[in-house]
Amino acid sequence: MNQDTVYLKIKRAAESDKECCLCLLEDEIERRYIDTYLLELVMDPTSRQKIIESRGFCNDHYYKMLIAATKPESPDGHGIALINRSVIDALIQDLQKLKRNRNADQLYKLVADENKCPACIHLSEFSKMYAEEIIKILSSNNEESLAVLNESKGFCVPHFVSLLCIAEGAASTDSQKAVKALIEIEEKNLRRLSSQLIEYVRKQSYEFSEKERKAVSGAMLRSLEKIAGRRGIKPLIDRKRKG
Repeated sequence: MNQDTVYLKIKRAAESDKECCLCLLEDEIERRYIDTYLLELVMDPTSRQKIIESRGFCNDHYYKMLIAATKPESPDGHGIALINRSVIDALIQDLQKLKRNRNADQLYKLVADENKCPACIHLSEFSKMYAEEIIKILSSNNEESLAVLNESKGFCVPHFVSLLCIAEGAASTDSQKAVKALIEIEEKNLRRLSSQLIEYVRKQSYEFSEKERKAVSGAMLRSLEKIAGRRGIKPLIDRKRKG
């Protein structure tokens, strides 16, 4: 993916109504991976061998894959069943080895986690690419690109921390400019949400109508998305520590 395409995707996500443009981009990457896997890779021998070697997907992606594969309009349950059988056969062989010799490496191999999950690895690579481009933008003097991020709703806290760590570790002399911009963007949006939550609490009083309460009800979900990030998020900082 060239740099112009990366920027345009970031711009579109930043101009959306989402609380974190990186969460939106990761959702899209993840859905596209699952769709592509089920449509094109589920019966591919090379892809199947990778899944066998990783002993499946991580917990989060296995269930997402299963949900997508077992929808009434989807014919992909058969492929997932074949993969699961291959993984189970590999696990049976692992157990045979454990009868003869047990060590920590063999036990670790039994469990598929985010460090081995092909979906997690794919997601991590693209997420890092987007995050590094965001830091480049915030370190630059391009007023148009800076305005896109400055006027956005910012980032969830997990992605905000990841971006800060990437900026702090960047070789660029302008990295501190990116750090300052990140903090300002995040603080502005946290204050926005704080005001919305104050209004939400205020309108729970009996003197307000159901319509008035409903008008501010979105503050609950938006604040959760800001604090915790998208469901199933795997922050880049966590991956860096493990890897």
